[in-house]
Amino acid sequence: MKTNNNPTSGKRLAQLLALCLLATFSSCDRDGTESVEFGVNVQTPDAVYAGQPVTFEFDGNPDYIAFYSGEKNDRYANRDRTTLPEVDSLGLSYSAKMQYAENYDYLGDRILRVMISDTYDGSGEINPEEWHDLTDPDPAVNEEYLKSVILETSTTAKLPYAAVNLSQYKDKDFYLAFRYLAEPHTGIKSEGHTLPSDPKKTYSYDNRPRIDITELKLVKREPDKNLIVVEDMVREFVFTPHFVTSKVQNNFTVSNYSMMFQPQEYVVTDGKITVNESQDYDIDVWMVSQKLSPHSVEPDRGTPIKGTNARLGIYQHTYNEPGTYTATFIVTNANKWNSEQTVREVTVEVKPAQ
Repeated sequence: MKTNNNPTSGKRLAQLLALCLLATFSSCDRDGTESVEFGVNVQTPDAVYAGQPVTFEFDGNPDYIAFYSGEKNDRYANRDRTTLPEVDSLGLSYSAKMQYAENYDYLGDRILRVMISDTYDGSGEINPEEWHDLTDPDPAVNEEYLKSVILETSTTAKLPYAAVNLSQYKDKDFYLAFRYLAEPHTGIKSEGHTLPSDPKKTYSYDNRPRIDITELKLVKREPDKNLIVVEDMVREFVFTPHFVTSKVQNNFTVSNYSMMFQPQEYVVTDGKITVNESQDYDIDVWMVSQKLSPHSVEPDRGTPIKGTNARLGIYQHTYNEPGTYTATFIVTNANKWNSEQTVREVTVEVKPAQ
């Protein structure tokens, strides 16, 4: 085997390697992020009024801009906040509607109950003894109770607004639940309704009332009177159904801002009313939240106002209340390798509405 001991060959190899490294690092430099050059000012700083848009003028063209108005729940200083140091008060409110085809069944019954527990372990095993009924009107149970939707004289009952003070729970974690508890029918049934699937058969109306819940709000008030509202039933409350006693599990649904209880049961007959054994029990279905902490809070997110190469010369925002605000702009230049970011703040003096 021949060995190349020529020193010139080794030098050439080293030079080639150096050139390759230089080319590599030069390529990275070409992909470097541009420094952020950005300025902002209020177009008419002495003429900013509540209820009218204020115009911010920009100098520079960064890749991305995010905006914090400085109003409550939109402050740059709270971008990483997840815990409230103090909660001054806590309240719960909701609206409800009950519908039923026959007003002689369930008149005056409190089918919907709103429950709360600070001892439930989240296991899914529901023990009513661990829960407190906020809708119980008995003064021995609640000094201030939460109204429930109740059929009085017609087949539809509406509860446009009901609220209760939960400040006794403001410093403890708890679970919230809506409980649908309906006894069997009184025995009086309607006749003659035709089944769509078979016109020769009839059925007696054997469904229990439908209840819809909307406008649910858990309101936390900070000492400075700032209100933090929890209202998304899916993302924030995370309600899930628990069937304690129910032979039907359809039509118990929850969406972001509404909840529905509508058990579907009927009696199929051949011209005669028959006993529906599935109705001979109390139906008991719970919608239970995740564990709720009065001191937990979502960080202030800000608003992305630019994310393209198109130049943004101005931005408008409306302050609805007079006062002094610190508007904050987070500006960023970025590529897939690097990013550069800077923060610009501007004070906005908002005068009372004209």
